[in-house]
Amino acid sequence: MIGKKAIFSGSSHFQGLGLEIELSDRYNSVEWLKENGVQPVPDYYVSDMDIHKYNRWPYLLSQKLGVEEWNCYGGTYKSELGDGTDIEFLKKLLNHEIDVTNVSYIFQELTSATRLRWNFVSYTPAELIEMINKNKVHPKLIKELESWLDENEQGKTYSNFSTLFKEVLKKYPNIKFYIIDWYGSYYDLLSKEFQKNIFTYIDRNKKPNRSFHDGLTNDRLRINDSSFCYNSNRTWEVNWFDEHANKEGQKHISEILYKQIQKSLI
Repeated sequence: MIGKKAIFSGSSHFQGLGLEIELSDRYNSVEWLKENGVQPVPDYYVSDMDIHKYNRWPYLLSQKLGVEEWNCYGGTYKSELGDGTDIEFLKKLLNHEIDVTNVSYIFQELTSATRLRWNFVSYTPAELIEMINKNKVHPKLIKELESWLDENEQGKTYSNFSTLFKEVLKKYPNIKFYIIDWYGSYYDLLSKEFQKNIFTYIDRNKKPNRSFHDGLTNDRLRINDSSFCYNSNRTWEVNWFDEHANKEGQKHISEILYKQIQKSLI
């Protein structure tokens, strides 16, 4: 092995967010839940950082690969490598703004540039267009959202990513690069152009799925599929259903990715 580190650049799916809802003491306490409920923007506790760090798939995968995890969000929820978006991260690599000494693997999520976080929720361009068409957006905000949609048009976003990714592959031939298209927005394009670099979700019945989100949903491996606070007999308020991978889902992702990495190295 050339290096001893793996860089993970992505969104909340790379951070392990949501695991505090499944694993922390407070979300498993009836008294605490009756007082606080389940809200869309939680107050993270210091103890949550360890829950995220040691149960998320990047850490589990790094353990399997025998490397140190370098997650762009670290334990502070602020990116150590910039804003964590795919385009900006690739630019930083090309401009030598990221130290890749002893780095063997880089895992890049392709999703952030195609989603807008607005009112505490992330939306795809298609979802925003539907909201505008159904008059679910205040008229004063329509121009702002339409401007964002123009800048993040799907074809333009993929073209920018593809160009930069090819440059990065050429610049760093000794580093293994892998892409996760979490929602499968660009899977067909990626699988044709970067077949050796794109991951595929494999469900528990060993069937492939282009979307990690859909795969986890079908396998019932999300936080809201398993956590105590979402049980049907609850007597507390629930205003947020977390769709991040649960502990078992994180483990499953690490296992299927490890197998695909091993296969790609043959």
